[in-house]
Amino acid sequence: MSTSPGTTEKRTSLTGRDEKQDNAAEVERLIRERTAEIREENDVLRRENAELRQIEMIYASAPVGLCLLGTDTRYLHVNQRFAEMDGFSVEEHIGKRVRELVPDLADAAEELARAVVATGKPALDIEVQGETPAQPGEQRYWNESWRPVTDSQGRVLAISIVAEDITERKRAEEAFQRYAKNLGLLHHDLEISNREANLYLDILTHDIGNTENVSNLYADLLIESLDGEAAGYAKKLQRSIRKSIEILGTVSTIRRIHRTKTELKPTDLDAAVRGVMEDYRTSIFLYNGANYQVQADDLLPVVFDNLIGNAVKFGGPDVEIAIRIEEDDGFVQVSIEDTGPGVPDDDKNEIFHCYEMKKRGVGKGLGLYLVKILVERYGGTIWAEDRVPGRPDEGAAFKFTLKPASQTR
Repeated sequence: MSTSPGTTEKRTSLTGRDEKQDNAAEVERLIRERTAEIREENDVLRRENAELRQIEMIYASAPVGLCLLGTDTRYLHVNQRFAEMDGFSVEEHIGKRVRELVPDLADAAEELARAVVATGKPALDIEVQGETPAQPGEQRYWNESWRPVTDSQGRVLAISIVAEDITERKRAEEAFQRYAKNLGLLHHDLEISNREANLYLDILTHDIGNTENVSNLYADLLIESLDGEAAGYAKKLQRSIRKSIEILGTVSTIRRIHRTKTELKPTDLDAAVRGVMEDYRTSIFLYNGANYQVQADDLLPVVFDNLIGNAVKFGGPDVEIAIRIEEDDGFVQVSIEDTGPGVPDDDKNEIFHCYEMKKRGVGKGLGLYLVKILVERYGGTIWAEDRVPGRPDEGAAFKFTLKPASQTR
């Protein structure tokens, strides 16, 4: 089939127009894609810039010194804290070598830099000591960690340093060491003084004890040979001698407690009570017994001897003494009650203190202080109450606790 020349020309014209439209569309697509890429690159750049600013802020405000050091020990970047340690500004550091700013530290810095570059490994917790222009003539101490900054092939490009000024800590440690040394010397001197004091006390206790025993014997003889008022004076003299013997014995017991290590063992509580009661056969006791094993030692009878002895001494020959033993919250509680003059409320705590005046008598007492030491040595507590609550004039009740070792019923 044949076509007219006009038809061919028209078709050619349409084809050229379509190609132009396709080219325009392709260009537009390419522009859109490139625009999108540019926007994405800008977003990435903005994010990177924000992160960089955040890193710089952290770097600048870090509480420790931060430094980026070239492999030739040239300062590439330092933060404010690091600059303060050296005594120069941040700007004065940049481009300078360590030897130019702090020559006293240069040898150590160059040696460390060579080691990090050669091995590619960090050097951690390095203690550095030296002087800086900021504190001339003053030794400063730093704790530093050096880490290599490498490229993709592992080559060391720079060294990152984290530094902490530990001068005050080092001074405190040195002061403590001096204190510990002086304390050791003082402790040694005290041990020598303590041994000497104990030696003198041993001699005094032995000699005075012998003298008092002899004086007591002569007092017995004197009482037998005298009558009337003279015999009364001799008996008072003997009571004073016996009181002195008692005090000396108490002091010796306290010294024994403080000089020996506490070694507690199961102890028969009933045997300790009855053994002391045998020494006061003329007194009136109310005691039914109790089968308890408690943690104590052979000084447990001293507790009962002092408490029962006080009841007899201050209560007189007609005093009644009740001894009660019961369990209380995992402890064994002992109560020694008497019908004597009692203890005023204001004195219920003071009577257990060393050298406090005894309100139930005269003189300065060690007996109740000794009782307190022993009870606490056994892991218990002791206190004083009224035998009849609220009526101290009707007698006292001394109560203490002991830890049970084992018990039978």
